[in-house]
Amino acid sequence: MIVAPHRHRPGHEHADLTDFLALCRAEALRRGRPVLASVSLPVRHIDPLAVLLRMRRADEPWFFRECPARDTALAALDAAAVATFRGEDRFKRAGAWVEALFADAVAAGEPARAFGGPHAFVAAAFADAAPLTVFVPRRMVARRAGEHTATANALVTGETDPAAEAARILGAHARFAAFDYGATHDAGCPEAGEPPLATDALSCGEPAYAALVASLLERIAAGEFLKIVPARAATLRRAAPFDTAEALERLRERNPGSHTFSFGLGDGAEWLGATPETLLRVSGGTLHADSLAGTAPRARHAADDARLEAGLLADEKVLREQRAVTEALAQSLRELGLTPEYPESPRILRLEHARHLLTPVRAALPPELGALRVAGALHPTPAVAGSPRAAALAALASTEGFDREHYAGCSGWVDARGDALLMVNLRCAKVCGDQATLYAGAGVVAGSSPEAEAAETTLKMRTAAEALA
Repeated sequence: MIVAPHRHRPGHEHADLTDFLALCRAEALRRGRPVLASVSLPVRHIDPLAVLLRMRRADEPWFFRECPARDTALAALDAAAVATFRGEDRFKRAGAWVEALFADAVAAGEPARAFGGPHAFVAAAFADAAPLTVFVPRRMVARRAGEHTATANALVTGETDPAAEAARILGAHARFAAFDYGATHDAGCPEAGEPPLATDALSCGEPAYAALVASLLERIAAGEFLKIVPARAATLRRAAPFDTAEALERLRERNPGSHTFSFGLGDGAEWLGATPETLLRVSGGTLHADSLAGTAPRARHAADDARLEAGLLADEKVLREQRAVTEALAQSLRELGLTPEYPESPRILRLEHARHLLTPVRAALPPELGALRVAGALHPTPAVAGSPRAAALAALASTEGFDREHYAGCSGWVDARGDALLMVNLRCAKVCGDQATLYAGAGVVAGSSPEAEAAETTLKMRTAAEALA
């Protein structure tokens, strides 16, 4: 990425930006291919979720992510460039596409700001044969630790009109700089007098799921695999379209330690949720990954919470599952030539509805490897598929009876500096108008209880269901 000098002269912004885009057009003509132009500027306090709800379009891709506990949030809208990949090497090819785009990018303004410079957003469905979509947004707003940044991106060719493109970018920045928080509620709302959503319907699928777990335990005993993570889906309907704006506001308020997320890919569907699990995070050349396994419900009183946490840490079945996930993750990193480091024992991850065992894993990441190539090696982890991976995936394909689509896939972003955040799409729902499909799974190992695993899936579905209620 080239960082170009960009003047800030009050009253001359259009002329300065036109000059910058003319430089980008000259670079595109010289190279014989389009050049990504990216302009990042500071803005006053702005709420990325409010921007998303006001400005997103159903026929264009968008992405939103917020973690209130870390004071980070961003929203990306529309596509300056977009590509879709399928197959076993889809992450590798997506990474090459992003790297080529960023290598030709020219950045101006203040790209060194938090979330400054060009970003590419990724939404990968669970299965390799399903799509991985990656896009660079036309518009992005972000917040980190009280610093607010707006970025505009454009794919500049030899035919681009610099003055017209400058006017578009400045118009977008002006809307961000003086954002009107009125009328941001864009989704359909339940009709007056409509009864609350019956979330107790989530438990209806427990008997069939428990039977599936019992059959998979027989296959574990026969040595077919060590662990498997079957999932189930539950569909909820109401008379009016689901209010996804309200759902996202509830998710970020009720799950401050999780990643509240929403994305759409231009097909009219919205995926939303609050996931506790990070597939990977890259910051300053260091890779961080989460090994997550085991679930215990939250209690109403501190003493009961402590008892449940102590039980989780002493449960040999859960500890065995956690060790398998951690070692599989570490081995995937070793096969890439990395040297993973992690503590011997897991710790408790405390969330709003549940407790989990967490082992943080870290490794130095050389720049030539890239976050998306690592993601391709890690996905799907034993936490969402099983171990050994191939045997578990084959069994899931023949027994689950539904398409996971983006459930247990991953979504997030990579930037031109090599930093990245990719989340595992858990505690989530796919919303299409008046229909919402919720998903959850549970890790099954020798000693698992079919009834307990079935109840765990209902507990996990509550995150999205209660937000949509």
